[in-house]
Formats: sequence, C-alpha cells, structure tokens
Amino acid sequence: MFNQWIDNISKNPKFLFLIDGLGALLSAFLYYIVLSNLIAVFGIPKHALNLFCFLALGYAVFSLSTYFRNVDNWRPYMKIIALANLFHCVLTVIFLIYYNESIIGIGLLYFVVEIIIVATLAVYELKTASTDKVQSNIHN
Repeated sequence: MFNQWIDNISKNPKFLFLIDGLGALLSAFLYYIVLSNLIAVFGIPKHALNLFCFLALGYAVFSLSTYFRNVDNWRPYMKIIALANLFHCVLTVIFLIYYNESIIGIGLLYFVVEIIIVATLAVYELKTASTDKVQSNIHN
C-alpha cells in the first residue's frame, strides 16, 4: 500500500504540494493551539512557538496555492518548498540547542520527530523536482 502511494506521487507530484501544505497547517495548529497551551509540559517558550506557527502558515500558503494553481513549471516551486522545509529543520535544531535547558523531554521528542518527518519530505521533494521520471506538469 505504501509503495503504491509513493508510486502515485511520483506520477503526479502535485500531491506533494498538497501533503506539504496540509502538514504545514497541522504544524501551525499544533504550535498555536496545542503546544502553546501546554508550555509547562513541553518547556517550549511561547514566542518561539509563535515564530514556528507563522513560518508554518507561510509554508502552507505557498504549497497549497501552488497545488491549486496547477502551475506548468512546478519544479522551481518544489525546490523552493523543499529548501524552505530544510531551513525549518535547521532553525529547529538551532532552537533546540538555544533552549536546551528549558525544553522538557516530550518537547524534545516532538521536535525531533518533526525534523525527521519534514527532512524526509524535503529530500523526497528535491529528488522529485530533480528527476525526469515524473510528469512534466501537474494538471492531473
């Protein structure tokens, strides 16, 4: 089932923009609603969560607008969001180092899992944008 899902994405990279955008919306929700109301549990400062929420919303707008616009030359857009996702991962690592004394174990776990998911998606996006084996457009 997972291989079929990956195969479908490789045939139609449009879905990567949808996955990226929906994931970014989920992250924004988690930052602003869940984590910011449980600061004592996660040990993550509210201002940092607000920054991550703002970035996630920006990524969501970019990815979802690209998905719904059906652009012909999608590769540069895919590279942009992939690099933005990698930037997010680097920023998160810097954040974890800077706030290492205040972040509680579950907060660290949350961000490590998030880094793994986002970095994996970004690498897949870069590979998809760099290969000629996918459709030349995303109108399907």
